[in-house]
Amino acid sequence: MITTKYMPVRDGWNHRDWTEFPNLQVPWAMMEPHDIQARRNHCDQSLEVLRSRGGMSSCEALAILDGRLWVKMQQNEAHEELVRRIKAFTQPQPAPTT
Repeated sequence: MITTKYMPVRDGWNHRDWTEFPNLQVPWAMMEPHDIQARRNHCDQSLEVLRSRGGMSSCEALAILDGRLWVKMQQNEAHEELVRRIKAFTQPQPAPTT
């Protein structure tokens, strides 16, 4: 059985928000190259530690992926942008034409 590792992402501070912003799973391969930025943004906590503690929000994930410090974003905008990036990352790339 093949299991794929993910970073859990939760947006919202209460259960009502969690229904408005469904939980996301960012492919580990998308996050892993950015472990150093995760440590910078989260007091030297690795992606593994953050994952074991329940993950992060969309705006935290975007800051890590962008290589920048965390800045609060509108939840809906951050959530939509992260969904777009996950789709782009997981979408098969067309074969090169010759």
